[in-house]
Amino acid sequence: MRTPTCILPGLAILVLAACRVPTPEPLAAAEQMEWQGLHGCADCEAIDTMLVLSRDGGQQRFEMVETYLLQGGGEPFADAGAWQYEDSLIRLQGDEGSMRTYALLGDGRLQSRQANGSRERRAHELQPVSGVPQ
Repeated sequence: MRTPTCILPGLAILVLAACRVPTPEPLAAAEQMEWQGLHGCADCEAIDTMLVLSRDGGQQRFEMVETYLLQGGGEPFADAGAWQYEDSLIRLQGDEGSMRTYALLGDGRLQSRQANGSRERRAHELQPVSGVPQ
């Protein structure tokens, strides 16, 4: 018996859809994850950034310390708040109203993004330190 040719494309789509493996949330396993990076600064030598994401029960919290490196020392600035992960984007909402967005790249690095998720012209990256699946 011959299979009508109009059924074959639909069957092919169903087979391909069934083979697609759902993308797991890459941050699901760890209770705490850390990233660090050094990036440029207009009025200092560089900015050293340390970001820690943690989970405790149903709470998802972040702590970020940015140290503005100056000759003879550094000036740290701390921020903390809640974070959420959706569509490969990590959104940080600071307790004092700050908002930041990072894209989680396939190798575990974070890349700064605009609030809508699009690439920044001068994006900086944070390297995974611990707890980040790579």
